[in-house]
Amino acid sequence: MVKQRLLIAWCFFLLSCMAATQTGRPLHDAKLADTYWCHLYRPWEAAPKDVADALGYQPCHTTGRILRLCPSGDLEIYGGVLNKVNDSDVISLSVGDGLTHFVGKWEASGDKVLLEYRLDWQDFPPIGQENAPHPVIREEAPFDGEKIVLNGQTFTPMRSLSKETIEDLFSCPPRKK
Repeated sequence: MVKQRLLIAWCFFLLSCMAATQTGRPLHDAKLADTYWCHLYRPWEAAPKDVADALGYQPCHTTGRILRLCPSGDLEIYGGVLNKVNDSDVISLSVGDGLTHFVGKWEASGDKVLLEYRLDWQDFPPIGQENAPHPVIREEAPFDGEKIVLNGQTFTPMRSLSKETIEDLFSCPPRKK
């Protein structure tokens, strides 16, 4: 009886996988989906000592991008100023400091991630280009299980993203402007 139930459950699992593949719904690697990936443009920089003394802690900042690959096949990328407290793993995005937002789709394909995305909005668009259309970017990003190399930029999994940043900015599927 137990073997029959296991066989039936296995058949349902296989059928659901086949249905997902036939409907074009991407099947994603668990190491990729629903993870926040980060690229830093430069090393973390500590605020001046007088600022740290006044605050009672040592704030640090840098610029970078955060990529989220949703299990649904959606993706979003935020770029801008990243903040953290000295040795903390919790990172936040500084809203209003030149934030950019990209949206699109992704799919795992062997040792690559296929991405198609475009700029959705930015805090400070170039003058005269505020309403200009944004081209679609298509990339095959190598993935070795530990990092994604997107457009020459290495993204690694983040240890922690602030709850406020997640609640205010990220959603699956992405919120578009």
